[in-house]
Amino acid sequence: DPAIGSLIDTWNLRGQGHVPSPAELARARAAAGFGRFSFDPRRHTVSRDNGASWIDTGGFGKGVALREARRALARRGIRSALLNFGGQVLAIGSDRRGGDWTVPVAHPSQRTRPAARLYCQGCSASTSSQSERFVVIGGQKFGHIIDPRSGRPVSPWGSVTVVAEDPAVADMLSTALLVLGPHAGLEWARARSDVGVLFLVEKQDGLEHRWNPAMEPFLNSKQWRSSDTGN
Repeated sequence: DPAIGSLIDTWNLRGQGHVPSPAELARARAAAGFGRFSFDPRRHTVSRDNGASWIDTGGFGKGVALREARRALARRGIRSALLNFGGQVLAIGSDRRGGDWTVPVAHPSQRTRPAARLYCQGCSASTSSQSERFVVIGGQKFGHIIDPRSGRPVSPWGSVTVVAEDPAVADMLSTALLVLGPHAGLEWARARSDVGVLFLVEKQDGLEHRWNPAMEPFLNSKQWRSSDTGN
């Protein structure tokens, strides 16, 4: 649910950060959700019933932009390209050698360290975590992704990467599955054959890798140590 603008505002996630009081959080939650909006497909308009309500594009903006970029390149006859929007890539066609594009997936909390590698062609890979964008309040980090159910930032348990043919789908699902969490999220993903999902879960003794069967064509699981956990 991207209609969480009021929650972003009350936590001041676009500024220096603020831990809202219970009353502030309750007001923000009351202004959140698609129920605050009315869509008129005939007039092509949208209206809101609360001035604090707004739709955040953070959970789908990159994906939609990459979808449009692919269409623009196709119109110009571009058949091979790798577009990197930071946290999400789009692999068009094959690489210069005619093979898959190699796409590194960063460690959830050590952003310069690759924790996995994907092998992509004709698809998009989107990674969501709480470590790249955050605010620090009273010495505590709060990430930029909000759980609409609680109105609070998602705990920094790790990251989730989604591979899909449609970049918008990959972007939206990586955000939603980070909110859902590695247990319920993997249960959901195992029933899907159209999207690959990789969870990187931080544990005290290392990083745990979990993935659904649809992710296997994009992985080489031998890249991980024997101490890492699979699907």
